[in-house]
Amino acid sequence: METSSIEVRNILKNLNYPLMKKDIVQQAKKHGTSGEIIQILENIPDKEYANADEVNKEFHGKFRLWG
Repeated sequence: METSSIEVRNILKNLNYPLMKKDIVQQAKKHGTSGEIIQILENIPDKEYANADEVNKEFHGKFRLWG
């Protein structure tokens, strides 16, 4: 999963926040993110995220992005 975590970290950190969940998923798809990660992103709460750390918190217990 290390490659996936690097992939997602790079995508999330380069987005211009705030973003709604649908926009995060759209950007991840645009960057060719794996289906597994897209599925997890599609299951985070549908709300506005102020930064990559907020997105990461939603992954807690599913997929750890930061180390």
